[in-house]
Amino acid sequence: MVNIGNDWDAILSDEWEKPYYINLRNFLKECISSISKAIDSEEIIKDTPIAKYANYSIADYNWMKSSHSQNKFNQENLIYKTHSGITVRSKSERIIADRLFHHGVVFRYEPMIILLGKEVYPDFVIRRTDGEIIIWEHNGLMDDTDYAYRAFEKIQRYNAAGYVQHKNLICTTERDILD
Repeated sequence: MVNIGNDWDAILSDEWEKPYYINLRNFLKECISSISKAIDSEEIIKDTPIAKYANYSIADYNWMKSSHSQNKFNQENLIYKTHSGITVRSKSERIIADRLFHHGVVFRYEPMIILLGKEVYPDFVIRRTDGEIIIWEHNGLMDDTDYAYRAFEKIQRYNAAGYVQHKNLICTTERDILD
């Protein structure tokens, strides 16, 4: 690979000095300069092996990837790989995770949070740009009576802790998720 650095004139022949190429060269210099400034100011992630996270700030990336307790229940059911590289329990959760990721939404999957003194594992915890948290519960098995009852109890706990639907709580079912 040739390292051209900032010494453009040393490698360009007379052909490259035509107006078209001069304009192209200036445009490319501006692009490189803008990218360098963004990297230096940490507007985008630098020194990460995964380029797909480049739309996140370093703080957001660190929050998403930092060590945190996660749901250990039935880990063998984490079989659906998402575009962000995490594995989830259902196709619908994969759709949700992929859409969040592609829209640059900062989230964690099934992190442990303390809610009214009890450990709870929401499907997704989203961190807004102001640092506020939104909980997203996807209730995919509402046809199962026991599951529906537990989901209803969980939503009541969220409400009691100040999480309110359409404000800082999102609850979806299979009917809400369209592929």
